[in-house]
Amino acid sequence: MGIIEHFKAFIQKGKTLYFPGCTTKVRLPHIAQNYGVLLKAVGINIVTLPETICCGGFCLDSGYRDDFEQCRQKTMEFFTEQQVTKVITSDPFCYRILKENYLIPVDFAATILAQKMNASVTRSEQVYYHDGCFATGDEPRKLLQQKGFLLQELPKSAQCCGAGGLLPMNNPQLAKKIAERLIKHCPCDKIITASPLCYLHLKSKGKEVFEFSELL
Repeated sequence: MGIIEHFKAFIQKGKTLYFPGCTTKVRLPHIAQNYGVLLKAVGINIVTLPETICCGGFCLDSGYRDDFEQCRQKTMEFFTEQQVTKVITSDPFCYRILKENYLIPVDFAATILAQKMNASVTRSEQVYYHDGCFATGDEPRKLLQQKGFLLQELPKSAQCCGAGGLLPMNNPQLAKKIAERLIKHCPCDKIITASPLCYLHLKSKGKEVFEFSELL
């Protein structure tokens, strides 16, 4: 058996880990539970772990490359010990970090659900789907449309909510103003997002805000 065959056999025996990310794991545990249930419902055999495992993205984006590398090595060692050969994450920030820096296949949970769920029309209302800074494709939008949601758009100048780039921690007043600008330009009362950072940041700004999994 050659190297490629060995690798394929290892992948087939390995586990698919649902990776909620630190923000969802700590601050939004009900969202993590939603995705666990939904992924299993569409036939994906995932494992979940009680530990909070970090991708190290905040270290990387803050310029602490050595700290990120330590975190990355520790997480990769954990994946190897637990025989994790694929990761599905519901956090688009973690998806970017894992995809660009980890030697492991990574999928975005909202995209997987949109591809595998059989949607039926259950709603007929106008909503704004907020991609966030790390948009991961059109599949989540298509699923919402199949369920009957009428998606509205914002001008590009108002599409940032101010939650990314550690801005709420470094300049909370500016982050607040950016979120208020988005709310002002939002043409409907409901906002849907698959980003936990955007969800938390927009939640208290005067509109109804839903995480993607809450409406499936």
